[in-house]
Amino acid sequence: MTDDKIQSQVVCGATGINRQIAFIAAQGLLPLRKGMALLNA
Repeated sequence: MTDDKIQSQVVCGATGINRQIAFIAAQGLLPLRKGMALLNA
């Protein structure tokens, strides 16, 4: 395996993890924002 291939795989893995974190964070924020909206109403 060349360094380029290894590097691209590492980058792909990192973006996949970031996407999962962003997805989980978004799912956690939606109910939180709904709760805040209810409190402010």
